[in-house]
Amino acid sequence: NILDLQSKIELILESKKRYSIDQIHKLIPTSSSESIFIILRHLISNNTDYSIEGDWSTPTSLEVRKTN
Repeated sequence: NILDLQSKIELILESKKRYSIDQIHKLIPTSSSESIFIILRHLISNNTDYSIEGDWSTPTSLEVRKTN
């Protein structure tokens, strides 16, 4: 399920628009905000194609986008 969710998140981010965790959650309502946060943390840590703004200690402040 996690890999499927990651694929869905990556597909959303292909638009190169900024998305918050809540916005992604609304687009994938079967997911959980916690799972989205963990996947985004993984994507940002392991891939330079993504950028994130906000405070990691306040997940609702985070906005992520694909840069390349």
